[in-house]
Amino acid sequence: MKPIKIDNISGKLDALFTPFINTGSKFGISANHISLLQVPFVPVFLFALMYKALTYAFIALAITLVLDLLDGAWARVTNDITKKGHIYDKAMDLLGIYAFLIGATIGFPELIFINVILGISTALIYFTNEYIEPELYCGVRSFALLGLLFQNLYPFLLVSAMSGIAMLLFKVVKAVKFVKS
Repeated sequence: MKPIKIDNISGKLDALFTPFINTGSKFGISANHISLLQVPFVPVFLFALMYKALTYAFIALAITLVLDLLDGAWARVTNDITKKGHIYDKAMDLLGIYAFLIGATIGFPELIFINVILGISTALIYFTNEYIEPELYCGVRSFALLGLLFQNLYPFLLVSAMSGIAMLLFKVVKAVKFVKS
């Protein structure tokens, strides 16, 4: 079995979104606009989690994830990949992740330990991505979406936390090998 190449997945997503992107581009919509469209949905899932309105949290989180996929495809299809866009994308990712962790911790205090681990590992992963390749993520929002779908956040966030720790260990090993060489 051949390994799945990320570029192939991105290319297929880009092709899927291309007609929509081409239409939107004619109206002056950019990838950065798509990134910023996530902003109103973040407080929705934050408060929905705080008040355990899991259906609303699921819908708002799903919308932010689709917009996150779409902004990257938009930038690639329109050949408008910029440093500013990269910063917007990462800022929206972190805003969404930390809003989720805060809302989930307030609404489900029993998740505090896992959420603290996720918060720390996410920060370390994101900030080291600029220095230690490859870019890795622990999929907090993706795992959270599955947890909301199945109405049980704990096992999905636990898997996300374990993958975050594994990714950090991978980066430490890579950094140590680089320093020794």
